[in-house]
Formats: sequence, C-alpha cells, structure tokens
Amino acid sequence: RRVLARADALVAPSEYLAQAVKLLGFDVEVIPNVVDLALYDYRHRTDLRPRLFWMRSFEPLYNPEMAVRVLARMREELPDVTLTMAGQDKGSLSVVRALAAKLGVADAVRFPGFLGPSAKGYEGARHDVFLNTNHIDNMPVAAVEASAMGIPIVATAVGGIPYLLTHEETGMLVPDDDDEAMSDAVLRLLSDPELAGRLSENGRRLAEESSSERVLPRWRALFDEVVSG
Repeated sequence: RRVLARADALVAPSEYLAQAVKLLGFDVEVIPNVVDLALYDYRHRTDLRPRLFWMRSFEPLYNPEMAVRVLARMREELPDVTLTMAGQDKGSLSVVRALAAKLGVADAVRFPGFLGPSAKGYEGARHDVFLNTNHIDNMPVAAVEASAMGIPIVATAVGGIPYLLTHEETGMLVPDDDDEAMSDAVLRLLSDPELAGRLSENGRRLAEESSSERVLPRWRALFDEVVSG
C-alpha cells in the first residue's frame, strides 16, 4: 500500500490484476498490452479442420502434457487429427515427447521450436483450433495473437483467462487439467460451424482492443490527465 499510494495513477494490463490491487483499496485503470495486428492475417473460420495449435514454453506451469492427452483422446474419433506444439524448451519438452510416444500419437505431433512473428503468422494460418492448457495464467499474449488470426480458442479457466475470454463467445473454457472436457470442447467446435464462426469473429474483435490504434490513445489520455493534475 505504501508503494502504490505514491503513484499518480495505477494501470494494469488485465482486469484480473486490477482486481488484486482494488482489494487494497486503490482505483486501477485497465489498459491492455499492445499486439501488432499487422503481423497476423485474419481468416474467418467456420468449418474447422482437426488441426490443433499450442504455443507456449515447455514448462510445468503451462501444462503441455495436457495438449498431448487431448490429442490422444480426439484421435479415437478423428484419426487424422494433428497437433503442433511451438515454443522454447524450459525442461518439459522431453517429457512431452515421451508422453506422445507412450500414448501412440508421436506421429501426429510436430515441434517447430520457438516462433518469431512471421513464423507465428505462418503456423497460425495452417491451424484451426488453439489450445491454452495453462495451470496459471494472466492475459496470455499468445491467446490474443490466436484471436487476431481468427483461430477459435479452447482454454483452461484459470487465473485471468475468464476475465479475457467469455465462454462460447470469445473462447471455450474448461476446468484446469481436464483433457476430457477440452477434447469434448474441440469436438463440439468441429461439429458446430455457427459456434466456431462466432468465436472466430468475436476473437478478432477482442484482439482489436489490443491494437496500437486503441491502446495508445488511452495512454495519452491518462498522461494528459496526470499532467493536468
């Protein structure tokens, strides 16, 4: 409280973090992080292919093993389902590879490594469902980037995710570490073009709230207000 009380204004990038500060009795303005939408071509998706995309670091808090379990469940009904898992190895990649082999889906998983901006756009264009499997989260930029490309998201309802995504409007939310619920949600998207299209369109609108055209004027207005005192 002593540190926060010295500020002329308090800003958080998500309502999730803002709530934590509001509990201490402070007013907080929410201004999201900027995402360069020019890097991500939007494609409206309705008839989805079983092409799953996961993009985070390979470490326990992001629960990458869940994505492999989802793939294995879905393969029982859709033999042609595939999964691309992109990101830096922070200690869990070998565990994920071993699990894929154990579950018999190693041939359906691809690991392209860390993706730069252009590579994200390239991979995103090839996929139709984004999996966010985190145990812990705030406002993941990866999810906003997927939304910018029109990729419907299925995410664990942890931390700040329910503040970012609205179930069946901008994403599908499932319980933490529940691969059965996540695979069921993906299968539902694959069989419901109307739902998929709604998530795709609304996701792009959500991402537009993080564009520089929307975010920078809010910072300028805040600075003007503080300076004018």
